[in-house]
Amino acid sequence: MGLDAFVRCNCWRDGKTSEPPVPRELIRVDEEGGWWGLTTDDDEWGENRVKFDEWRETACMHPQMHLVDEWVCSWGGKSYFLQALERAGIENFPVLWNKFPQSNDGQLSPRDAFSGLKELRFLREEADLGFVVDLVEEVSEEIIKDQGSFAFRYRQSVVLNEEGLLVIEIESEKVLFSARRIRQIALDEKRNRWTNLDSGEIFETAWDLSIPAPWPDGNLQNEQGKCYFRLVETARWRERPMTPLDLDYIIAPLTRLFEASVEIGNPVCWS
Repeated sequence: MGLDAFVRCNCWRDGKTSEPPVPRELIRVDEEGGWWGLTTDDDEWGENRVKFDEWRETACMHPQMHLVDEWVCSWGGKSYFLQALERAGIENFPVLWNKFPQSNDGQLSPRDAFSGLKELRFLREEADLGFVVDLVEEVSEEIIKDQGSFAFRYRQSVVLNEEGLLVIEIESEKVLFSARRIRQIALDEKRNRWTNLDSGEIFETAWDLSIPAPWPDGNLQNEQGKCYFRLVETARWRERPMTPLDLDYIIAPLTRLFEASVEIGNPVCWS
């Protein structure tokens, strides 16, 4: 689950598509250039709609008639991004802060995309992003978890913040476990023992600290499409300066979308 976006091409407008399988008068493009489709909902799941949707997949050189089509981020990734904008000063990001979508719909105009490109450039080259905390494997320093609340189960939440890694009982808000250095031992397939290496506190839990890793045969997924996660033996809390590379996962797709919108004059459509 997350946020996708695309910028529609102009092949229909420029006469560069194959002939549609439905009468042309049934096809409408909105004034902003984002949405286009059949003019009536009467045949929503009927023959015309099926033919039209199938045709649109390969009607021009752009799949689905999208000049650019991007997976932008997960909703957790969005929160991480917005927290970075707050640290850098939201007054520097009127488009990225105020017009970032709250759901999987809506559009961003080419004018706003142009402004958004300037804001992304500022974010990459000038912004002070402050400090962030993360949880890393002691030996490899591979990141296990980023700052924030990353799990809610068993009537508990697990939070990584300036204090360390915290397990909190949701109803009472009681802190059940807190540590900055943790040793993890698997008790069985479903439970682990966490030890605070500074205080000696022990906590038995169904949570696990793990890192994506290849299966024994070297593949990232098995035949059932499942990923493998390697349990971490020792983890530690770390504070470090945030850099633009930490946000490249979202800066890169947004840049491609905004550039396409400005170039072709069609909006960014969130989906």
